[in-house]
Amino acid sequence: MKLMRKILFLFFAIVLCHVPAAGVASENSPPAPLRNLKKSFKGASGKARTYDEWFVQRKEVFTRDPYIWVYNAEFAKDFHMPDRWIDLELKGADAAAYRTFATSPLCGWRGHSEICMPTNLCIVEIYFNHARHPLPWNKHVRWTDLQIRTTSLAILTSLRDMNRAESVDGHRLSPLADPATGNELDWWFSRNQNAPRFGRPRWHAYDRSAFEDYSLIVLDTLCPQGEVSGIELRPFRSVDSSGRVFHQIAFPRSWLDRINPMIEKISRDEGTFLEGEIKEVLKNNVAR
Repeated sequence: MKLMRKILFLFFAIVLCHVPAAGVASENSPPAPLRNLKKSFKGASGKARTYDEWFVQRKEVFTRDPYIWVYNAEFAKDFHMPDRWIDLELKGADAAAYRTFATSPLCGWRGHSEICMPTNLCIVEIYFNHARHPLPWNKHVRWTDLQIRTTSLAILTSLRDMNRAESVDGHRLSPLADPATGNELDWWFSRNQNAPRFGRPRWHAYDRSAFEDYSLIVLDTLCPQGEVSGIELRPFRSVDSSGRVFHQIAFPRSWLDRINPMIEKISRDEGTFLEGEIKEVLKNNVAR
């Protein structure tokens, strides 16, 4: 009996030693993706919760969802999202989520380091189903990446003379590329047919396999005023004069109408600060 126990112990020890740890990927393979919410977003009962059960109907203290959502019916089904934000006018992507957050203030007004203007970033996070909306990923970039501006690296790299491979001329390299030439592609805001390009958002983060069947890109901008109808994926540099558009995303009017009040408030707050600074400058000039 003791011999049998020793044999079984050795057998299971060998098996366990050869089983890879969950979620651990080899050096050349992508990281294990997350599962859809319908498989993992569960309450104490073990039953998957819907968005409303998690963020609307809860009675205890919880963190409020800061995003303004829009998505298609397939995305809503996959992630137990409410039907009220489904919009058939969303084209080129499966979902988009918008939020703003305060960043480090802009200080030094009137020569005083303690006088600071609040600044904000506007973030748009876009989900693409691999089958419905595949993207031309550059096979030479890492599978997932975060923007260094969200970490202390943003400070350290500005204090040390470094040429980071992740940026060219102050712009972060894009993880998307022309499949035929390998030339870098980047997103541009589209406004209307008469002015198809009027600005470029910055890469904030991306994950080529955020979920089993979805990739994620995160873009940020300084909350520009103006009517944005969508974004277009175009060549990054002027070496490609073809004007080819590799991917287009059209944002629904209803979603933009829900976003605009947030941007308008940020604009008003910044305007109020600047007006106050102008008054102080004029008052000081008169006093002299």
